[in-house]
Amino acid sequence: MDDELKRRDLGMFVLLMVVTLGIYGFYLIPKLGLGVNQLIKKDEYKFNQVLLVGIFTLGLGLVVFEILYAYSLEKEPGYTGNRWSNRSIGGYVLVLNILAVVLALVSGGFCLIISFALGCWATWLIQDQVNKYAESRGQ
Repeated sequence: MDDELKRRDLGMFVLLMVVTLGIYGFYLIPKLGLGVNQLIKKDEYKFNQVLLVGIFTLGLGLVVFEILYAYSLEKEPGYTGNRWSNRSIGGYVLVLNILAVVLALVSGGFCLIISFALGCWATWLIQDQVNKYAESRGQ
């Protein structure tokens, strides 16, 4: 399972999300689940399962999985015991994703760029925790 933990750079993350118009999220979010599995020391999130839910729900399922990842981290004592852990990550990811979805739906697409940025921010919060975990393990 150690090979699933990957440190990602913020600049490359933003570049790939912008260039692919968010399609990169269909790969990244299921991969994040594998990293979260390591942090919570459970085999809870499967790549194929998350990817299929994301495809069949046109991406909305990926938002739900991001929120589940964040709350899974928040509940894990092994994660929260680290000095670098974000103990409120679940709330942050939940609020950012709700704002992103509501903004996109209410504005009729006019605020799509802001909505996209909020969604990316929520995804990055989780990736940042995976990065910090990898750094703490010397990977």
